[in-house]
Amino acid sequence: MITTVCANPCIDDTIIVEELKLGIVNRVIKNRIDASGKGINVAIVLKRLGYESKSIGFNYVGKGDLIQERVRSNNVPFEFITCDGAVRTNYKIINEKDSKMTEINENGGFVNEPQKKALLELAAAHAKSSEMIIFSGSLPMGCDDNFYKDLILACGDAKCVLDTEGKKFGIGLDAKPFLVKPNQFELSLYVGRELEETNEILSAALEIVKKGVKIVAVSLGGKGALITDGEKAYLADSVSVVVKSTVGAGDSFVAALCMGIAQKKSLKEAFAMGMAGGTGCVITEGTQLVTLEAYNKYLPMIKVHELQL
Repeated sequence: MITTVCANPCIDDTIIVEELKLGIVNRVIKNRIDASGKGINVAIVLKRLGYESKSIGFNYVGKGDLIQERVRSNNVPFEFITCDGAVRTNYKIINEKDSKMTEINENGGFVNEPQKKALLELAAAHAKSSEMIIFSGSLPMGCDDNFYKDLILACGDAKCVLDTEGKKFGIGLDAKPFLVKPNQFELSLYVGRELEETNEILSAALEIVKKGVKIVAVSLGGKGALITDGEKAYLADSVSVVVKSTVGAGDSFVAALCMGIAQKKSLKEAFAMGMAGGTGCVITEGTQLVTLEAYNKYLPMIKVHELQL
């Protein structure tokens, strides 16, 4: 069982326009609305790939039924702490011409001290019976940047995975999570310098390993991804596909990668599984996530190269 924590669920409104132009009227070609949240996405992908998962976190009175229906319809057990207010809406505006996406994300409702304490206790309880516990995404109002660190520390010796950005990422590293998954931009922000070349990205990842993190996986967008545990390092090429949406690709990557690790695959094998998950996601519209069929299709196509440390 892998438990995922979704602290800030959302409704994704994916809007496709021919070309986004500011200051004028833009006509919508197509839109799709999905109940979502990074932790929820990871749990759904794990279930689709045949691995038992459970989703815990915060939910809200307003539109919270949409979140519950999403996980329930995907046969994912869940336990949410219900808060006042409404689930936020995130707008994903995709240019049809070049597939570039602009995101406009709401902050999320307010969470009070008793609710935060309740999630800390819930995560600690589930960590005892989970092979891994995954913390991903943004935090709602009322949670400061230390909250992921607090959650990881509450989970004791459990294998914790952190997939977030900014100060939450940097502070979370102090708790020494088992695995972290920044993208290239997020890693650049953390180290305070622009990372472009593979050797620069690997060097930055190794800096994090030295802090006590066991595995660092870095998504590189169209250039693939990189992973290292300090003893081995690998680079995976992206597979050439028609990209319909990158929403959920990182979550699909994390889910398949963690499944591989939980199944005691080698780092190289688990990495390839993660890449297959991410690749199978980008061919779908909106927040539809990878299917088992797409995952199985792309897994044999993943090319992983070992890097010299």
